Amino acid sequence: MKLFNKKSSSYLLFITLIAAVAAGFLGMQTIRKYTAVLPVVVAKVEIPAYTPITEENEKEMLAVENIPKAAIKQGMFPNSQNLIGKVTRTVIPAGYPVSKDFLAIEGPGSLLTTQISQFKDPKLRATPVTVQGVNALDGKIMPGDRVDVVGNMKLPMGGLQQPVSQTIGVQVPVIAVTGEPNKPTGVILGLTPQQAQDVGFAETAGTIKLSLNPYQPDTNAARTTPTTSQSFIEKYIQQQQQINAGG
Repeated sequence: MKLFNKKSSSYLLFITLIAAVAAGFLGMQTIRKYTAVLPVVVAKVEIPAYTPITEENEKEMLAVENIPKAAIKQGMFPNSQNLIGKVTRTVIPAGYPVSKDFLAIEGPGSLLTTQISQFKDPKLRATPVTVQGVNALDGKIMPGDRVDVVGNMKLPMGGLQQPVSQTIGVQVPVIAVTGEPNKPTGVILGLTPQQAQDVGFAETAGTIKLSLNPYQPDTNAARTTPTTSQSFIEKYIQQQQQINAGG
């Protein structure tokens, strides 16, 4: 019995030692994981969307910092040289690690080609549209917004020039705003060829007005019929008749 107890004690001591070594090893691995650092490129300042990273501005915009290995994610960059020639897709906050998720699609062409390509819709074309002042929301719209495009025109109807208003595009992406920040002269929109054609016609026959979309717009509400002098008068006559009938 004593021999058995002695062997059992030795066995338990051996198991305890193995467990202690294993725990120590795992502990060291964990410490190394969270204390080991590696270089990662971060934004030195806030970088706007669609900003090309060049040799001239790379040192102004980017810095390399050592961060814990555990915090490093796939797609981050160890040095800024790998980012030269890239274009940002979204705003990168100051101090935030730069990763491939922040970068735009690469390809031949201009910066505008990069911007329209980001929508991954081969039907869209970057189209300049003349729209000024309050019709352009006084410059308060920004690239990335979505707008409805309304054409206000005077067209020959019944031998006379009659006003006509019609929504041409719904949830159209704003790619850029032209002119001064508070005095826009136009916008560049992502339009289909048919929409671009209709907007071009509306510009020659009248003016364009933009309606800013909320985050979750009711697109069915924007499926309108043309407003003409006749339809406008008939609608309000009908409304008055309904009010009179209810009273």
